[in-house]
Amino acid sequence: MRLIALNGFAGSSAPWRGAVVVRAQAGGVGVLVDPTAALAARLEVEPALRRRAGLDGSARAVVLSAAPLEQVSALIEMRHGAPIELYTSPAVFESLTQSLPVLPRLQPLCPVHWRMVPVAGDRLSASFSIHGGAGLRGTAAASAEPAAGADPAPAPDGEALALAFDDVDSGRRIVWLRRGHRIGAATRGLLHGADAVVVESESDDGPTEPLVRWLASLRAGHKLLLGGRAGLDAPLARLGIARARDGMEIAL
Repeated sequence: MRLIALNGFAGSSAPWRGAVVVRAQAGGVGVLVDPTAALAARLEVEPALRRRAGLDGSARAVVLSAAPLEQVSALIEMRHGAPIELYTSPAVFESLTQSLPVLPRLQPLCPVHWRMVPVAGDRLSASFSIHGGAGLRGTAAASAEPAAGADPAPAPDGEALALAFDDVDSGRRIVWLRRGHRIGAATRGLLHGADAVVVESESDDGPTEPLVRWLASLRAGHKLLLGGRAGLDAPLARLGIARARDGMEIAL
């Protein structure tokens, strides 16, 4: 199983505007998780990068945990490429078709096939198959309700799903948590036994101290932070946390 970090901008000093790709094996189909507009634009003009990430097939697998403007813009950037197999929840799909009606405008340019991730209502978690994903299976978990007395205001990007990807053959698991996700029982179930955990920093300056402490406390063999300044690399490394760099690849 492989985890590939790709930034929207090449170069070690560039700000992080990237995402991750999950592949069951070398040569397998890549699954693009929460792509940014900058990365989607870069993939359109760099065929070698698409090949390396397994995103050069007859269709592209994209998994969205939420529908903030960044992910809406990414789908728009992908309009001239191969058809999109879009994996997301009914709430996110509704947002993309009604609140921000990008999919109806996108369909004439780039066919989008919605693969429902059935997390809705009282159903807090659900598994889903990655069609053509060569041995990958996904699981999504809803964000927890705010604790009693906690600030009920939503995160800037809305409530995001937690996502896990399992290699059916090896049993390895990668978990992705984006900014805005509140960890509840369903998410803790995904994190149990995870081999790699990928977390988004709250800002370009870096993660908050509570996030760093929590990430350092996990037993996963690989802990990857998306975002933050290069100057954080050394102190994070001492805690067993790596900051994502463009092109970084982790084999599990």
